Amino acid sequence: CGFVVLKEILGHHGNDVVTIHDLQPLQMPENFSATKQRYLAWALPRSARSARLVLTPSEWVASTVVDLLGVEPIRVRAVSSTWDDVDDSDPALADSLGDGPVVLYPAVTHPHKRHTLLLAAMERVVRERPDVTLVLTGGEGRAHHETATAVAASPGRVEQLGRVSAASLRGLFRRADVLAFPSAYEGFGLPVLEAMRAGLPVVAADRSGARF
Repeated sequence: CGFVVLKEILGHHGNDVVTIHDLQPLQMPENFSATKQRYLAWALPRSARSARLVLTPSEWVASTVVDLLGVEPIRVRAVSSTWDDVDDSDPALADSLGDGPVVLYPAVTHPHKRHTLLLAAMERVVRERPDVTLVLTGGEGRAHHETATAVAASPGRVEQLGRVSAASLRGLFRRADVLAFPSAYEGFGLPVLEAMRAGLPVVAADRSGARF
């Protein structure tokens, strides 16, 4: 059935399919360099409007493509992400965290991920549970220095681990007591799905793709 719909949309000539993960360059341009923002502000609408089919990771992104870029709804399809069924979790890193409760946040330190907001919120948590550990994983983004400064000033225990292997991250998902997801903007929010797969409770910002 999906192939028939795709064939009807594409027709007999041309096969331009564009994947748009989100429209952050248009909705939060302050997170990008001036050069990149100008380029994407030109390229995103042009590519979307000329494509015969636009794929997005969520219905929320699909709606923004329709509303902001003026693409006809019939040419937009949401294709959600899924999880990896590989079960090769490495517990070594998780086991080093001790017996106290663990809050996990896997995210690159980009401004919209709002690590500093989470660290500020954790100060209140630490007053009630001084044995809690906040674990941050992910590469360095544009807000890394600001995040590292907040980590150093945090009164609680914070483990900023940087990039970890997929197996170690799966081990952390199994060990954690809650996934924190304060991101202000997400096209989909894969860590939320991964947490649900692991049976891990999630505290997320009621924003963008994570809302769905």
